[in-house]
Amino acid sequence: MALKERPKPFLLPEYCKGCGRCIDACAKDCISLSDQVNSLTGLVPVVLDLTNCNACGLCMDACPEPYGLRPAQEGPHQKFELEDPAKLFGVRPSDAPDPVDVPAQVLPLPATDGDGRQEPPVDRRLEPSGEAISAVSAVSAAPQ
Repeated sequence: MALKERPKPFLLPEYCKGCGRCIDACAKDCISLSDQVNSLTGLVPVVLDLTNCNACGLCMDACPEPYGLRPAQEGPHQKFELEDPAKLFGVRPSDAPDPVDVPAQVLPLPATDGDGRQEPPVDRRLEPSGEAISAVSAVSAAPQ
């Protein structure tokens, strides 16, 4: 009886956050961080080099994204196409409010000193009031 070959991982970069959990899980060092930002997500995904991969599946178990690292399809690799869930299952009802336009409003920046540094705001709540100072003075001046 021949053993069934385990599937190697397949990456969907749109779902990869670049967290690195799969990199830590791979004993064969087949996974590394990419040197490019994914233009769709703005994140840096991982890249796979499956030449040394033994298809142990630890990377797929470590991936927190449900669609990030998946088992590759058996046979020749087919182009994977994401389908619209609304077309598959219908529109999901929602109680979310309708979006509103954000007004184009320009807010002035706070003043800075000559070096371009902003003076830190002073928290007046932490400063003792006149009554508190006199109370502390009266307590400390009282004979013991």
